[in-house]
Amino acid sequence: MKNILVLTDFSENAKAAESYALQLAIKFHANLLLYNAYPEQPNMPISGNVVWPHDEPLSMEFQSISHLKTRVSELKRELNFRDSNMFHPVVSHACNEGS
Repeated sequence: MKNILVLTDFSENAKAAESYALQLAIKFHANLLLYNAYPEQPNMPISGNVVWPHDEPLSMEFQSISHLKTRVSELKRELNFRDSNMFHPVVSHACNEGS
């Protein structure tokens, strides 16, 4: 096993799962990838044939990335309190629009 994928919605339960996954990553010498799928933006018709997004799609993506970066920083901080001789996994993040 080289990577552990953790799906997150930034809830308290997800944070607990992330911390548990970090423990597994250390034990099995695997890297950790946090992933968030943010909701698709609904389209609102402006006129007969023109469709315009309801909100700025980048705002949902920006929020997702911002939350992911915060969680990655928190997990890396957890690693800093550990023994320097133990395996330190690479913790990264990714996100996409979707359900």
